[in-house]
Amino acid sequence: MSLPSNHSFHLNSQDITRWDLFACVAGRPEGIALTRLAHILHVDRERSLIKPLYDLEEEGLIICDSRDHYILNNKSQVAKNLRQTLSFALASNCDYNFYFSEQMIAFLKKAYRSDHFNNRDVPAELLDPALLCRLVDNALLLIYSYEPFTGRMVENIFLDGLCDYLKIKRAKSFFFRKKMPLEQFLEERTDNFQDPNNPQLQAAMKLFHGKNLAGRNWGLSPLGEEIRDSVEKEDSEMFDPASKACYENSWQKMQEYSREGKKLTVDILREYHHLAMANTNFGGIYRDHEVVIANNPNFKPAPINEIPQRLRQLIDNLAVCEPSTFEESLDMCAYAYNEFVHIHPFQDGNSRTARIILGHMLNLLRMPFEKIPDSFAARFLIVTKGLQKRNDHEVKYVLEEIYLNCMNRKELHQVIS
Repeated sequence: MSLPSNHSFHLNSQDITRWDLFACVAGRPEGIALTRLAHILHVDRERSLIKPLYDLEEEGLIICDSRDHYILNNKSQVAKNLRQTLSFALASNCDYNFYFSEQMIAFLKKAYRSDHFNNRDVPAELLDPALLCRLVDNALLLIYSYEPFTGRMVENIFLDGLCDYLKIKRAKSFFFRKKMPLEQFLEERTDNFQDPNNPQLQAAMKLFHGKNLAGRNWGLSPLGEEIRDSVEKEDSEMFDPASKACYENSWQKMQEYSREGKKLTVDILREYHHLAMANTNFGGIYRDHEVVIANNPNFKPAPINEIPQRLRQLIDNLAVCEPSTFEESLDMCAYAYNEFVHIHPFQDGNSRTARIILGHMLNLLRMPFEKIPDSFAARFLIVTKGLQKRNDHEVKYVLEEIYLNCMNRKELHQVIS
């Protein structure tokens, strides 16, 4: 749902937050004139926007560089970081305004600091069911247990950028943490999911029952959608609608093939890349030059003369894998994802193609992944191209987090519907 584009719809300036204004200004590299800003936001009295815009100027986030023309303050690292944060929220369908609410800030001050938190760390009054549902839906919270309540905030460009702006810091111990093991926990969660006597499901019902949460929109508001739709046309650095559409087409093809039970082949891998990169002239074509990954000289893609053989070997290895447990299935998927990224067969689009391959494998294994949330894309980059040394276990841990988020969504849908 989006706002009407005709002039019969008008907003009061009080309905627009400073973050809406910042997103509109910062999302345009060339800036925006006040008159056009008011038009985009459907505001009758453009002068009513001057005071909140002035407040953003005073904070050093934007500049009025000529008469009533506003632009991002590119000399401010805070402003540039906040621009990236809100752009990621728009692209991920997160209502950033709610995350600036007093309720959410109070929660984040307790929950964000450490690797995981429980109801001893966060007072019961802050464990608001609507807030928790929003965080789970936005793939920013993993719920390990409903009783006692135990959860973990997901490392994410939006969440990390938001907390950095709000000066909510991680505890020093976070950076030396030992991650909570998830394998056995997730397998038990899967086995007991359909059991009506599942104690965790009963605890979830107790926490969320009767809160009138069914049918609520946890994504962008209609105004947020309007802002996103207007900004993405001008901010090619942060938004790329054509690439997103190509990726969706490739994902749909993957769902078709996996429903038919087709096993992965080199030709299918290349077809997925061809569809995902249909807006380029190299879709499905192996790269013809060596590449170096920016900021990580230790990441060594396959030499170009080894690409065909390495891909065939990957497919052959998968063909003989017959995982018999949940953990073995995730091990195989983590290996395949990381191996494909390290082969790096194409000039660009390898990571997004790897996610499509991952979706294919998960579907064939009948793993209950509905989708791979956009908010996890950056995590995959960190644990593949961002590591000094290859580590399939790190990829597997991200898969476990995605799986838990999927389970949380199913659980909450079951208890609030």
